[in-house]
Amino acid sequence: VALDANGVAQYTFYGEHGADRAPQQTDLPALQPEVRCLHMGSYTLVTEPIASAMLALARRERGRRMLSLDPNVRATVEPDMSRWRDRVEAMAGLAHLVKVSVEDLELLYPQVTPEAVARRWLEDGTRLVVVTLGGDGAMAFSSALQARVAGKQVAVADTVGAGDSFQSALLHQLPNFAALDAVSSNVEAMNRLLEFAVTAASITCTRPGADPPTRQQVEAALR
Repeated sequence: VALDANGVAQYTFYGEHGADRAPQQTDLPALQPEVRCLHMGSYTLVTEPIASAMLALARRERGRRMLSLDPNVRATVEPDMSRWRDRVEAMAGLAHLVKVSVEDLELLYPQVTPEAVARRWLEDGTRLVVVTLGGDGAMAFSSALQARVAGKQVAVADTVGAGDSFQSALLHQLPNFAALDAVSSNVEAMNRLLEFAVTAASITCTRPGADPPTRQQVEAALR
């Protein structure tokens, strides 16, 4: 991890032949009923054999539990954006929740607005699309609604873990299909979801390293 003058992280990965890329479809376990959600993304979408295994898992589990996707594009792992696009589109059509950064959208769909991409994914079957805007906050889109909240003004130590904190906050607030449907159909609930996640990410940015806040710390900051 390297940081620029503003504390923005740049990542380099050394994972060729690593165990995290090795699982195959035959390695996929049966999941117990208490598993409520599967979250997928980043280079496991495009590096084989795990990429095919993850797609097979998403297809198998879509009707059984909630699926969450964050493309989290890593061009240093796979520079071919057409490969990323193909796999992201396949997974977005299966995921119930998609969180994506505006930086990833600029790589995947240059010259296409976030709103247009979100609408395409919603038409393909996603229930809620959340777009993070860095220091400018976040947007959310469902088939009927959209919302946007501003970013938080904080002293940035670095941005390591900010996206993961945002994603974790989303999943904490959306533990099941009922919660997802409630947010997708109510703009006030959508705004509250975004405020919670933006606050979690902003707290992480005030701390060096990946040091996400607790739920209590986020709730205290929102008071």
